[in-house]
Amino acid sequence: MRNQEIIENLLIQTAENDMVAFEQLYIETNKIVYSYAFAILKNHECAQDAMQDTFIRLKEAAYTYKPQGKPLAWILRIAKNFSLMTIRKGLKEQITDIEQNEFLVNERVELNIDESIVLKTALKTLQEEEREIVFLYLISGMKHREIADILDRPLGTVLWKYNVALSKLKKELKYS
Repeated sequence: MRNQEIIENLLIQTAENDMVAFEQLYIETNKIVYSYAFAILKNHECAQDAMQDTFIRLKEAAYTYKPQGKPLAWILRIAKNFSLMTIRKGLKEQITDIEQNEFLVNERVELNIDESIVLKTALKTLQEEEREIVFLYLISGMKHREIADILDRPLGTVLWKYNVALSKLKKELKYS
């Protein structure tokens, strides 16, 4: 069974008030939801809050989900809405703690403090959607097709923006 099918089944079971399914849904999706919120908010605490709000809302509104094979897109749309609400409320803050950057790169990459500062600076050169695509692909491990579905963009556009973002990062890191 594909990951999207598993998530969809868990979402349907959550709509039926199955707490075990909800817990499993959280386990399957929390890192992706956090990474997506962090890509928008660029702040650890705000991204954590948006992730928690997303799962609270998801539990309350799971019954409104219409099975169509894109449950992750539905979940991330909720996360994006909460992230944008956070920005509108003026709760967005600058990242000041290097440890937050180390959390960002997860278990995949170990960076020292100097490299974390360079990475943070390089990520600031990306446009918001480019940053979202990079986070979803590299940090969350999603495929470009899944990202295209989530962002409601053509696959070619996602691939192009990903390559543009990588070029910007390479250029920025080369000069750092």
